[in-house]
Amino acid sequence: MNSISLSPMIRILYIPPYYENHFELALDRLITDNKHVEYRVFTIEKKFISSDLNFLLSMCRTIVQEEHIQMIISDSYIGQLIIAKLCQEYPQIYHRGMNFLHTLKCMNRILMTELFSIDECIPTLFIDITKTNFESIKLFFENKKLDGYVKSVYSFDNQISNFRFLNWETYKDSIDTYIELYQQQHITNLLSLFRVYISKQQYPSIFQSSYIIQPFFDLVTYPHWRLVIANACVYNKEIIMWPLVDGYCGW
Repeated sequence: MNSISLSPMIRILYIPPYYENHFELALDRLITDNKHVEYRVFTIEKKFISSDLNFLLSMCRTIVQEEHIQMIISDSYIGQLIIAKLCQEYPQIYHRGMNFLHTLKCMNRILMTELFSIDECIPTLFIDITKTNFESIKLFFENKKLDGYVKSVYSFDNQISNFRFLNWETYKDSIDTYIELYQQQHITNLLSLFRVYISKQQYPSIFQSSYIIQPFFDLVTYPHWRLVIANACVYNKEIIMWPLVDGYCGW
């Protein structure tokens, strides 16, 4: 727990996983914008941090209640799910941002197609790991005449979970390693949270371990309109990671 000798006080919960260099930048910006406020920061000790988001959510609830938290910051992409849920439950939290379901749709590359017309999205093949149809994957790329790009359904910050493949043989040689990672991400990190807060009948796809495949497009091969999700913004000539620029962090 850190404190800065200013007043009045705003009590901040810093949500794990932690990338301290990003958080320090966010805190410095808050202090610069309002020098007459004291910011008191509460964290969860790293030895108690779990990859299970539902367990992590329960720990955060305890801190919010006991320490009368008013603001929540996360500098991790997946931590935004925790923030969205807490903001729904505790009205005293500043800058509430999107609700839990809208946040999930922006993070889940399958549900994201519900927010946009499917015709405006990059052509996408959704693969249920338990029902992989290799013939459909092969046919998908024979028709596209382009390199392939395998992606996790979710972005997990510092984990490398995407790969480009030039041909069918490269895909078959690489995919098993990534399937193991995708299953670990889904079952260990996310599934317990989804079982509590998401309707399986309404969103059956998020209860399946899966990944997506898309043609590999760049500005040369695909210069037209395409779905782009920002990961950062520029503020006073500095790059600030996306989790630090949304409504939850007071920007």
